Amino acid sequence: MNMKKTINITKKIFLFGVAGIILWNAVVIVISEIYTLRKNQNINTALVLGAGVLDDGSMSPYLEDRVNAAIALYDNEQIENILVSGDNSRNTYNEVEPVKDYLLRQGVFSGDIYLDHAGFDTYDSLYRAKHIFGQEEIVIISQDYHIPRAVMIGRMLGIKTYGYPSEEYNGTIKYRIREIAARVKIIYDFIFLNDPEFRGEKIEIE
Repeated sequence: MNMKKTINITKKIFLFGVAGIILWNAVVIVISEIYTLRKNQNINTALVLGAGVLDDGSMSPYLEDRVNAAIALYDNEQIENILVSGDNSRNTYNEVEPVKDYLLRQGVFSGDIYLDHAGFDTYDSLYRAKHIFGQEEIVIISQDYHIPRAVMIGRMLGIKTYGYPSEEYNGTIKYRIREIAARVKIIYDFIFLNDPEFRGEKIEIE
């Protein structure tokens, strides 16, 4: 095979790869738009995905934005429970307890708050929402650039998943570009990942 033919084949593979990435991202976005939470649609549980804490242990602006969106749905009686999922893999880092404290200060009943300390990424959080917390239907609270991937993962896990984007922080260009690759990673997760890193005892959400 001569060099010219090799280059042509490489170009075709590259173009097919780019086209596949664009098509897959489009599918993910369209599905998330179909399954956006509607006004006056009621769902038992909202899943608030972790988004980091600051050095002093307080919520990052992105995380606080998600929590405020969940509170708005709670106050509007569109949801009954709030499942807070985040990284608490070490004693010095906790994404869920600051959220719980904030929810309590904002008047959310303690019995309506559930904590998942092993939600290390979106896949783990949704997998555990179904298999640990027993949720077959859920609304995900996150920024708009992240919602499409989260909804797609939930739907592929067999959860009736809806998205509800928080409003204040829409993400930088860097986050949005990174999300394009992260949506492709969904395929890898479902081929090679079976269980999240930690499972634990089942916790029933009323």
